[in-house]
Amino acid sequence: TTYMIHVLNMNSSQIGAVFLCVFVTGIPGSKLGGMIGLKINPLRSALLCLVVFIINTSLAAWIMSGEESQHIMYLFAAVWGLCLGWLHPTNAALYCTIIPRGQESELMGLYLFSGLVFSWVPPFLFTFLNEIGASMRIGLASLNLFFAGGFFFLKMIGDYQNAVDFALSRGGGGNDESRTSKEGCDGIEGTKRLSLPVLT
Repeated sequence: TTYMIHVLNMNSSQIGAVFLCVFVTGIPGSKLGGMIGLKINPLRSALLCLVVFIINTSLAAWIMSGEESQHIMYLFAAVWGLCLGWLHPTNAALYCTIIPRGQESELMGLYLFSGLVFSWVPPFLFTFLNEIGASMRIGLASLNLFFAGGFFFLKMIGDYQNAVDFALSRGGGGNDESRTSKEGCDGIEGTKRLSLPVLT
């Protein structure tokens, strides 16, 4: 909002339209995330979404330099909305499938807690850069630090199917009765699809 007011000189109606654009495009974004997650897997889908986030944010900070860029804001907002609708359910699906069985409540609580605790950091960094006199375009681009950080830590998971297998073996004690079939061929170039464990 600060960027739209002070850099793009947008009025309240225009800002409301931008937010509406973000919310509306989030709906097909969630559908897109599900489709891509099935085509590849939730981990690769999340990584791809973060790459799109970084590209879109970088271009926005580079291109949107003044009032003449107001109309382009709606395009960038649509991509941000698409990515938000894509990333959040994908992250939840990814996290749920690599949680060891028996620790679902504990680790989902940690997941939700962490998201709330650190939600202030990106706006704080933007505000800090603004207060020390840095360009708001730099402040906008600084959001890529968090997208890049998320990409780095997701890459540390390694192979997704191995992570799922490890979670199931840790939670079920490694015996065959505690597992269901974890892999299924979806018929597209032999891509493997996860079958979630059946809770008993």
